[in-house]
Amino acid sequence: MMSSQHFVHRSLVRIGSWGAIVSGVSFLGAVGYLLSVLPRFGLQMSMFDSPQTFLPWIAEHTTLYGYLWLLYFTSLAFLIPVPIAVAEKLRNSMNTSSALVTISTIVGILGIPLGVVSVVIQSTISPITAHAFVDPASSPAYQESVVLMHTLLADVGMQLRLTAELFWGFWIGLLGFVLLRYTQHTQLLFLGWYNAAIALITASVVIAKVIGISDLEPLLGIVLACTYLVLGYWLATPARPVT
Repeated sequence: MMSSQHFVHRSLVRIGSWGAIVSGVSFLGAVGYLLSVLPRFGLQMSMFDSPQTFLPWIAEHTTLYGYLWLLYFTSLAFLIPVPIAVAEKLRNSMNTSSALVTISTIVGILGIPLGVVSVVIQSTISPITAHAFVDPASSPAYQESVVLMHTLLADVGMQLRLTAELFWGFWIGLLGFVLLRYTQHTQLLFLGWYNAAIALITASVVIAKVIGISDLEPLLGIVLACTYLVLGYWLATPARPVT
C-alpha cells in the first residue's frame, strides 16, 4: 500500500513535470508568436526601441499584442510548481535536505512574481499609452509626455523580466551544481553540465542586454523553454539515487 508521504511526493513531481512541459511549450509559443506571427501584421523588432512607431502599432493591434503576454503569463503560471517538484525529486533521490536544494528552490520561485509583474506592466500600460499617443486630440507636447511615460514603464518591465530570467538562470545553475556534486549516473551528469551551461548562457545574455552590447533575449527565451522541457522530461522519469 502506498504511504501518504509517497503519494504526496509522486503527486508533486507529476504536477511539476506537466507544469514544466506546458511552461516550456507556452514559452516557445510566445517566442514563435513574436518572431513569426506578429511580423506578418507589421511588427518589426526595431520598433521596440522606437516608441513613436511602436505605440501606433500597439494601438492598431492591441488584441494581438495582448496574446503575446498571455502566452508569457501562461508559461509563468505553469512554472510555479516546477522548482518545488525539482527539490522534492532531488531530496528523495539524495535522501537528504541539502541547503543548496532549498536555496535553489527559493531562487526559482522568487523569479516568478517578478516575471508576473513585468507581464502586468507590459500588457496593461502599453495599450493605454498607445491609445493616448494616437488620440487625434493629443498635442505634440502631450505625445512627448506619453512617449516618456511609456519608455520609463517599459524599462521597468524589462528590468523586472531580465531580473526574473537571471533568477531562473541561477536556479538552473544551482540545480546543475547539486547534480554534478552528488551524482554518479551519466544521464544526471549530462543534465548537471547542461544546466550549468544554461546558467552561464542566461547570465551572459542578460548582462549583454543590460549594458547594451547585444539583444539575444528571444534566443534566451528559446533556450529557457527547452530547458523547462528537459526538466519536465527528467521529472517524469523514475527517480534514480543520486549518491
